Amino acid sequence: MAKQITPQQLVALFQGIRGALTEGEREASREAAKIVQQRIKAEAPRGPTGNLKRSIQFGTFKQRLTKPVGSFVRVSRKIAPHAHLVEFGARGGKMPANAFFRRGFNASKRKAEAIILKGAGKAFDKAVK
Repeated sequence: MAKQITPQQLVALFQGIRGALTEGEREASREAAKIVQQRIKAEAPRGPTGNLKRSIQFGTFKQRLTKPVGSFVRVSRKIAPHAHLVEFGARGGKMPANAFFRRGFNASKRKAEAIILKGAGKAFDKAVK
């Protein structure tokens, strides 16, 4: 015979599942962002200072109730304010474009997606146990 639960117990159960899913998604998202960051760094040209490679960072967005969990990869403009010139080139052909960020992202996109899906699956399995 099925176990009966109260509405309050059901709400508590769903909140526990949501918390476990959110934490699992956050971990998977960070892991995927690390993969993307590493690939973008590998594609970035090495200049005399190394600032462009050093400026490629990843992070996680703050958790909000209305927004999904997510991570990002960026170029810090404080460290490498010239990154956009390298990526897109300079006007008049003074510096040709070297789309390192786009290449790195495209090369790592499938692997990052797989990591996120695997992490979400693990989080779901853990949450419903």
